Amino acid sequence: DGSTWTEITDMGGNKYQCVNAGTTTAALVGGGVDGYQPPPLTEVEEYNGTSWAEVTDLGAARYSFLQGVGTQTAALAVGGRTPSVTDIVDEYNGASWTSYPALNTGRASGAASGSTTAALAFGGDGPGELGVVETFNGTSWTEDTALNTARSLGGSAFQASNTTSIYFGGNPKRVITEQWNGTSWTETADM
Repeated sequence: DGSTWTEITDMGGNKYQCVNAGTTTAALVGGGVDGYQPPPLTEVEEYNGTSWAEVTDLGAARYSFLQGVGTQTAALAVGGRTPSVTDIVDEYNGASWTSYPALNTGRASGAASGSTTAALAFGGDGPGELGVVETFNGTSWTEDTALNTARSLGGSAFQASNTTSIYFGGNPKRVITEQWNGTSWTETADM
């Protein structure tokens, strides 16, 4: 709540390295693995601010997604592992998952932000750390200006479009922060 953590209703199943989207009162989480090892899961759950409910499964089981894109009723599951690195992208419309145009570069453990019609996918591994950046315009993915420092497992803040974002931390350069302005990445105050 801004000052303390409170445990709330638990999910229906264990999930690690899963796709996520939404807000604190309308969240979506799915895929991943139960524990630290494959096989990957297809199970997806929605949170309504009070409880979790299982909804339609992902079309392809995978884990180590790029971080979530969109809202609970309009989300993308981008990349990941099946257990090999994949370029698969699926779109969720609040009721079911459908196949979306694939990434140009398959990868896992990176970041993504934006919406189902204006997304940004950046960083990751496949194998080795990647600096690859792709923008999505609702129809196709296009390779764009690369990160200054290739890395995976960083964090990003949710953005509603593909014209602004931030990527911080990650492996192997864990203090670096870069900001995207729609055309290029600039290193800003490191953690």
